[in-house]
Formats: sequence, C-alpha cells, structure tokens
Amino acid sequence: MKNTVKLSAIVLSVAGLASCSTLGLDQNDSSSNQDQHTVVVSTDKATTDSKEASAPTSEITIKKNSDDQIVANITTDYNGNPQGSVRLQWQAPEGSKCYDTNFPITKYGETNDKTHASVEVKQGSSYCSGTWTANVLYDNNVIASDSVTV
Repeated sequence: MKNTVKLSAIVLSVAGLASCSTLGLDQNDSSSNQDQHTVVVSTDKATTDSKEASAPTSEITIKKNSDDQIVANITTDYNGNPQGSVRLQWQAPEGSKCYDTNFPITKYGETNDKTHASVEVKQGSSYCSGTWTANVLYDNNVIASDSVTV
C-alpha cells in the first residue's frame, strides 16, 4: 500500500512539473528567455545543391533468345534517386494486338545496378512479330532504349 501511495505521489509531481513547463509557467520574463530558444539555421547553397538527385543514367540491350522471349539487360546509375523512380517499358510491335507493359525496375545498388527482364513473344494465341522496343524511363522521359525485330 505504501509503495502505491509513493508511486502515485511521484507520478503526480512529474505530471505537475511537465504541465508547468508546457504552459510556460516557469518563465519569469518571456522576452528575456526568447533569445535562449531562438535557433538560427543557415544553409550553404553549394552544399544543398550537391545533395539533390540528378537524373539517373542507364544503358539497355535486348536480344531474342531461343525460348520465344526477348531478354533485356539494363545497367543503371541512380544518382541518388529512390527505388521505383526508374521504369522499364516494353512496346509491342504496332498492329500485332500484343500488349505493352510498364513496371518499376527494382533498385539493388546506387551505381552500376544490373537488372534483367524478359517478355514473351507469344502472348496467348498471338505470335507478336515485328519490332519490339524496350525503354528505360525516368519521369516519363526515355533515358535509354533498344529495339529488336522478331
């Protein structure tokens, strides 16, 4: 019982002190204490510019393999950009009734990041003959592209 009373008294004391500091009741003169709490933040523009991400760079090569697939090999330098900022877009041949696809490239490393992807040349009962194009996109702009005719 004694422990409960002591613990309750300690908790009430701490709560009372916390409310005084929150309400500002511990300050004698707000103008004299204001300087103690002022924080001046200055930034060097050259420092902040160097931390901003620039557009990633990428290279892509695509080839058709013997399994009716087109395989893409992509190398990307992300230049500080986050996961999901770079996408791969497959463009099916025009008039082939085959589907274009577009998805984010998984980021494994900041520089010299290697990714492999493939697309099936036969989609359903349709063989998608013609020129396939693979684009690497950043902010909906093509940063690398390659094509192959099947």
